[in-house]
Amino acid sequence: MIHRTVKLAAGLFVAQLLCAQNRTQFAGIYNAVDYAYGVAGSPASALKISIGNQAAGSQAVTLAYGSTTLSDGTVIYPLSTDAPIMVGREIVTPSSVSCGSPTFYSTCQFAATFTQIHGPGENVSSATVGLQEAINAAAHNRGGSVVVDGRWVIAGGTSAMIAAATNFSNTAIADNRNGQVFESSGGGTVTSVFGRIGAVTAQTGDYAASQVTNAARTDAPNTFGAFANSFANSTSLVIPTLVAAAPTANGSVAFDSVSHTYEFGNGSTTTAMAYFTGSPPTTGNCATIGAGPYQLSSIPCPSGITTHWVMAYNSSGQAIPGSFADTTLTFDTTDPNTTDASMHSTVSNTGRLVAPAAGFYAGSCQFTSNTANTGSNYVDIVKNGATAIAHVGWGSAPGSNPNGFALTAPFSYYLAANDYVECHAFALDAATTNAGLAQTQFYMYHVH
Repeated sequence: MIHRTVKLAAGLFVAQLLCAQNRTQFAGIYNAVDYAYGVAGSPASALKISIGNQAAGSQAVTLAYGSTTLSDGTVIYPLSTDAPIMVGREIVTPSSVSCGSPTFYSTCQFAATFTQIHGPGENVSSATVGLQEAINAAAHNRGGSVVVDGRWVIAGGTSAMIAAATNFSNTAIADNRNGQVFESSGGGTVTSVFGRIGAVTAQTGDYAASQVTNAARTDAPNTFGAFANSFANSTSLVIPTLVAAAPTANGSVAFDSVSHTYEFGNGSTTTAMAYFTGSPPTTGNCATIGAGPYQLSSIPCPSGITTHWVMAYNSSGQAIPGSFADTTLTFDTTDPNTTDASMHSTVSNTGRLVAPAAGFYAGSCQFTSNTANTGSNYVDIVKNGATAIAHVGWGSAPGSNPNGFALTAPFSYYLAANDYVECHAFALDAATTNAGLAQTQFYMYHVH
């Protein structure tokens, strides 16, 4: 007789047919890579987003379905607040999971803190190559060992994932990546350290430089082997101490602000090392550093690089009247990846992108609408409210676009500081713009 059993594991539900042999779980042993849903090469497919997040920060995302099927037919519900996930190309850990009916469309939801916007159809997959999912399955199936092996490494598993995994008192990770098994368990505790027993707490003196090979002390002289270009090839060196002038003590250092030299003491005399050949370096004014055995190659100082990039979109639709009335599109949201917030305001003149400095700029305006049965539409990029610098249009008879339309107007133009551009829309028939980042948007960046 075949029985079906369902287990809940800290937000992870595992539904599986119990049979005599099960490749993903047998005799209390779970193979992590078998739980690597959505990972390249894994038969377990990724989850899919049905409703994405509209902004960065703490946001909720809804999945089409909350389950996936492993290679042996085991159905898992992998979302958990302890299991990192890959959403598109971004790794997050859910802060909450609400997935009471994961097999019903668009009823499984999780919240996380995002830095990127994610839309419908994007993949959600394991960010631990199945490790945390397998641990959770084992923990709530009365315990077991989770194996990480060569297949797991090939699929992308790393030591950092093992170190960050959440283990339980009844689970262990069996590390078989090198052919030898080393188990780390969540249930073990340290009972002694440095001969002390009982509660283990750090104490002063537990670790000293003398216990670590070649470690440098800060409270006494250090002894090193001879090395080239040392101060008179001395084998004894103290941590350098900055002194007022003319150092002679071994390892002491002084800086001469007149000659721009560092002076080192070698125990009896002072050795000067030219640091700058001229004035101290400033942006664009670096010179040869050092002299003699201490000299470094002459290198230029990097000049400042400033990136100006802005993207804006509307969180709600905007009405576009018919009869080709000139309508300036407005944008109430600035994308969080914007590098120069001065280029767009969400308070006043929200349809403008402003050039912070003179130079060549490039960008694009995307204008989309799901309004059915519309006719011709076009978009102009307008400089300073007067000069059209780009134009894109779509000519069609009234009511000939049953599913709406989408237009994109790219532009490249020289702008003086504080010049601005706007996106002007024109429509034969009245329409409403689509809302959201991927719909009606306006961006611009400083080329040079």
